[in-house]
Amino acid sequence: MPLNHGCVYHDRVRPRDAGTSVLAYHVAHFSHSNEAAWRRSIEEGRVRVNGHKAAAEERLAFGDRLEFERAPWNEPRAPLAFGVAHEDEHVLVLLKPAGLQVLPAGPFHEHTLVRLVRASSPVRAESSPVHRLGRGTSGLILFGKTSAARAPRGTDAPARRARKT
Repeated sequence: MPLNHGCVYHDRVRPRDAGTSVLAYHVAHFSHSNEAAWRRSIEEGRVRVNGHKAAAEERLAFGDRLEFERAPWNEPRAPLAFGVAHEDEHVLVLLKPAGLQVLPAGPFHEHTLVRLVRASSPVRAESSPVHRLGRGTSGLILFGKTSAARAPRGTDAPARRARKT
């Protein structure tokens, strides 16, 4: 199975984390890797703060922009085809197979429905799901092709939010 293209994860330093070292921040917030692995990633230049390569003991400030460049990896097998039940200029109704994750997460980055849809046609490049189906679920899923199609509908949406406060 070929490697994917890797990815860059983005984060921002919150007020409670100001003054923390780059290494301590990553160890505390991203437990998928231990301290030794994070130190190696920092030393290899795959962690950046505000666009520059970070040092492990560099202190972070509120609002700093963090980037972690994850090297390419082999993604788990997944179906890489979907069907189209309906398409017009605003929406796309797809037949999602079981086993295909909708959004990138965990070990799935390129083997996802959103990546496949966006790569399938220039008119679908901005398409996004308006609801989700779990990876193991097959069925119809609605994508909005335009910002208007992805926007909340109905006049009761603001009223529902207001009642919750």
